[in-house]
Amino acid sequence: MAQWLQRWLDDHQGAPSTVTGYADHVRRYLTPLLGHLLLAEVAVAHVEENPASLVALPPTRRPRAVVWTAARVQHWRKTGERPAVAVWTAAQTAQFLDAIAAHRLYAAYYLIALRGLRRGEAAGLRGVMSTWTREPR
Repeated sequence: MAQWLQRWLDDHQGAPSTVTGYADHVRRYLTPLLGHLLLAEVAVAHVEENPASLVALPPTRRPRAVVWTAARVQHWRKTGERPAVAVWTAAQTAQFLDAIAAHRLYAAYYLIALRGLRRGEAAGLRGVMSTWTREPR
C-alpha cells in the first residue's frame, strides 16, 4: 500500500497546493496506518477504524451571501472585485432567464434558478434535460 500511495502521489496532476495537502495526508495518516498492508488486503474497515478516525477537520466559516444591489454591480464593473457569495434579485433572475430563453441549457438554468438545484445535481440530469420541455410563455 505504501508503494501504491507514493506512485499515486507521483502521478497525480493537480494544483501544487492540492498535491501538497494530499502528500501530507499520505505521510501523516495513510502510510503509517495502512502502508504495511498489501493493496489487495485493504478494506473499508481499515480506512474507517484507522486514518479516517484520526482526521480532525478544521472548523470553517461559510461566507455570508449578499444580494447584487446596484451599488455592488457598479463596484464590480469598476474594480472587478466581487463578493465571495452573491445572489441575484428576482428581477435579475427573470432578466437572465429571458435573455437565454433560446439557449439549449435553458431548462437546466431554470431548474437551478427557480428550484434550487446545485450545479452537480443539474449536471446529473443529462438524459432528463434533453426530454424536458419548457412551459409556453
